[in-house]
Amino acid sequence: MRNFVRRFLHVCLRAGLAAVSFGFASTALATEEGLLSLHYDVAGKRLLKIEANQLFQRTDEGMAWNAIPLPEDMDEGQLLAVSVPSTDPQTLYIAGTSIGVQRSTDDGDTWQELSANLPNREVTALTAHRRQGETLYAVVANEGIYQSEDAGSAWKKMDSGPSQKVNRLVHSDMDGSMQTGWLYAVSSDAVRLSMDCFCGWRPTGELDAGVSVHSRT
Repeated sequence: MRNFVRRFLHVCLRAGLAAVSFGFASTALATEEGLLSLHYDVAGKRLLKIEANQLFQRTDEGMAWNAIPLPEDMDEGQLLAVSVPSTDPQTLYIAGTSIGVQRSTDDGDTWQELSANLPNREVTALTAHRRQGETLYAVVANEGIYQSEDAGSAWKKMDSGPSQKVNRLVHSDMDGSMQTGWLYAVSSDAVRLSMDCFCGWRPTGELDAGVSVHSRT
């Protein structure tokens, strides 16, 4: 179990170090109303953040945060997640409540919604598979976890997910899975994990009372 915890902390630390190297204030990471999601695009060498219902990026070469254009109907929902496949840095996925899942392949100039096969557009978390560029996982509120193996064209319900609300989902290719890797589900009270065969969720460890989880990948 300690190995699972260390691996998850390593993922978070990697993003945290990337944030520090970009000059990002660590205090902002602990405010729920400020920063909702932080994602480091390894292949594209850029840091992505969601803040105030907007999406920003910062590259290794640049010193300023640049806004990425979002779909026109963004005012109707809340942007909660951003993910970039490690195999395709040109593709950008976003998700949120009343937003569903959407994809851009031109740095936000145009967007395509991918929610047609989902039960609704209330998506609270999203992650791309660590190695398989077209495999996505989305958490739909009160419905469960859905998987797509064709870059969002079709979705299939895989699991009901943990009983607690999932605020963030992270895929890892850590060894030991009976399938292709692991999924970490981040809730306010704990971090839980499951093999991506969805063979059952278990906590990575218990948190002291009063401690909340804030994630970044």
